[in-house]
Amino acid sequence: MSDQIKTSRRFKVVLACSLALNLLVAGMVAGAAWRHGGDRGGGWRSAPPALQGYAAPYVRALPQAQRRSLHKAIRQSSSREERRAAYQDMLGALRAEPFDAQAVRALLTAQRDRVLAAQSAGQTQWIALVEAMTPQERAAYADQLEETLKKRRSRKGKRGRE
Repeated sequence: MSDQIKTSRRFKVVLACSLALNLLVAGMVAGAAWRHGGDRGGGWRSAPPALQGYAAPYVRALPQAQRRSLHKAIRQSSSREERRAAYQDMLGALRAEPFDAQAVRALLTAQRDRVLAAQSAGQTQWIALVEAMTPQERAAYADQLEETLKKRRSRKGKRGRE
């Protein structure tokens, strides 16, 4: 009976250690993905494509409520279902025999047009947000934007040295 209790305790200890090790590894992977996610790092990863790239610092510098408003405007310009359908269409075109390059070009053009529509919606909403700011709010926003740009440059410099 005491051997069974010792085995049971050992099993629990081994199980607890295994769980702790798994959580540690999962935390390290999640932390690395968060830290090294590039311009879309952190919570930015889920942002619509039109907000990535050049627009990222402008959006990051906005207060959270205004960022949400901007994201909403962009999401309304193109649904997730439309984007999924476009990818499915492309998969079908890539697998088709014979390959139809013209069909692929047309699909890419349609995707580009959706991205441009989202970008346009984002720009329109961003200008409306900035236009509604008081001079003091706009100056504070410009200061925050400058800080965001400095952080971005320093992160890029660190990545280049790693």
